[in-house]
Amino acid sequence: MDAERLSNGNTLITEHIGKKVIEVDSAGNEVWNMTGLHVPTDAERLPNNNTLIAECGANRVIEVNSTGTIEWIKPTCFEYMKFTFTL
Repeated sequence: MDAERLSNGNTLITEHIGKKVIEVDSAGNEVWNMTGLHVPTDAERLPNNNTLIAECGANRVIEVNSTGTIEWIKPTCFEYMKFTFTL
């Protein structure tokens, strides 16, 4: 899980196992969400109020607007997640 306090006082929470990113207000009420993600690892709120989300399980970074529409997709490779051990 990853959490970030936003400038409006809300908190943006990335739930890896829950496969979602949510925004909650100071009372804990969910005010925004993006569900159905594939192992999200981080989310950042952008100055234009869109949200940038890194999806490790989908090997991509997406930008979504406040209605959850994907505005931008960047395929990527999360090679750092693969470990090789040599004895």
